[in-house]
Amino acid sequence: MTDDDIAAWDAAYVLGALAPAERRAFEEHLSRCLPCAAAVAELAGMPGLLARLPREQAFELVGTTHPALGRSFVSGAAASALASAAREGDPAASGDDGRAVARDAWPASADVPPVGADVFPSLLRAARRRRVRARLLLGVIATAAAAALAGVLVVALPFLFPSSSPSPERRVAMEKVVPSTLSADLVLTREPWGTRIDSRCRYARPPGGDGRTWTYSMVVTDRAGRETPVSTWTARQGTTATPTATTSVPLAEIASIDIRAADGPIVLLRSTIG
Repeated sequence: MTDDDIAAWDAAYVLGALAPAERRAFEEHLSRCLPCAAAVAELAGMPGLLARLPREQAFELVGTTHPALGRSFVSGAAASALASAAREGDPAASGDDGRAVARDAWPASADVPPVGADVFPSLLRAARRRRVRARLLLGVIATAAAAALAGVLVVALPFLFPSSSPSPERRVAMEKVVPSTLSADLVLTREPWGTRIDSRCRYARPPGGDGRTWTYSMVVTDRAGRETPVSTWTARQGTTATPTATTSVPLAEIASIDIRAADGPIVLLRSTIG
């Protein structure tokens, strides 16, 4: 006999339907099982209620056929009244000795005999079915909540805890194509959508320079020879600019990157990739 088997005896224990050996086993189980102790406390008012419940209404609770009257009954408001009186300790259903008693819910009827032992098994099965359904519902809710929490963590964790292993990067120094005071270096980063290009461009101010501004553009050329402008910016002599550009061209497909004067095709700096 396992603990799971004994745990199913709670209602039978409350109704006094266990054999002496079973009762002793269940009481020993209660001393170390808090859920079963709580279940017994929840059902403690059942004997008093059933003692006042006519047999016809007892069979109505379990949705079965009355053996004497030969009619079928459907569970309805009586089930709710019974559950409320047993669980909530309604003053109208509480006796002086603390046991739940239904004084007015089901008055005694001369036409319908009181509940007997033949009704208890059906009532026990009905109560157990309701408890199993409630536990299954709680399990489904808990599973759904856990799944929702997992989804939130999947989305949020990359932002809360950035990866310690960034995407592979490649540092590239640009070479002068024509003489100028411009110099630059690049950091190329692989991304799922292509390549990110972080640049650091320095504009030395020549002797006698007037600090004028210039407009530059960055152009990516892929291995098929297609040119794609990816960034344009303005900088003043004697300053450093750090423009960032992006392209859908994968890093492995980039042949070269140029920095040009924006007002013409003159290439000032170039880096050859791979």
